[in-house]
Amino acid sequence: MDESGAYNTPYLSRLFPQRNLQVVTLAHRSQGLMLPPDNPKGIRELGDLIRDDIRFVNRNLGSGTRIWLDEQLRQKNIPSEMINGYEETCRTHSAAAKQVKMGLADASIGLQAAALQNELDFIPLFEERFDLTIPKE
Repeated sequence: MDESGAYNTPYLSRLFPQRNLQVVTLAHRSQGLMLPPDNPKGIRELGDLIRDDIRFVNRNLGSGTRIWLDEQLRQKNIPSEMINGYEETCRTHSAAAKQVKMGLADASIGLQAAALQNELDFIPLFEERFDLTIPKE
């Protein structure tokens, strides 16, 4: 995902400007808020992350999830400095889910599969697309 919110094709045009490519979508996966079972703090949306009683764990800088989150915060005029734990990061969706499961965070953003694997509540926010790119020749 690039800063525009588009997946893959903006990078392909920049990386291979002279190539004629075929792009085939292979899969989609859902990402959203991963929350403790029964969502005890009543988190419903990204705006809730600025509440004083919410501890958040973020994804690492450069990940598609982090790029998406930062763009959403910018669009919604939510200063990242107001999110308790914004600077705390995990390198994988599973690691972020485990932080929530262990009670070290009240929320994180990650894959629905990671939330299900850790028996967490999940509020979907966006879908990610995975493509196979093949030179047409």
